[in-house]
Amino acid sequence: MDAAAPEAFKRDSYKAYLMCFGSSGMFEQDDVENWVSITDMAGGSMARRLKLNSRMGLTSSGRPVKPPMTRFAGPGTAYQGFGEFNQRHWLAQWSDHLEAEPAR
Repeated sequence: MDAAAPEAFKRDSYKAYLMCFGSSGMFEQDDVENWVSITDMAGGSMARRLKLNSRMGLTSSGRPVKPPMTRFAGPGTAYQGFGEFNQRHWLAQWSDHLEAEPAR
């Protein structure tokens, strides 16, 4: 941190650091090495030849690999096992709201 930086900037910068790194944050300081490696691999020969399969939890026909839980007491639909059901549901809802007429 630049010692000549305004106090408000120092305070905000410190708060952002705590929110992002360390035991109270989303990332760890050594994650940057992983991100660099992922970026390097994304430009490799296999990445150019292969398509990304983002259908985790779905068959090739678009149906869930496992059916939804029938004895789920909460609201919504629940699945057991690995999958991207919640992400797909959220993105579908977001898309529906974007395509809907604005509320008046």
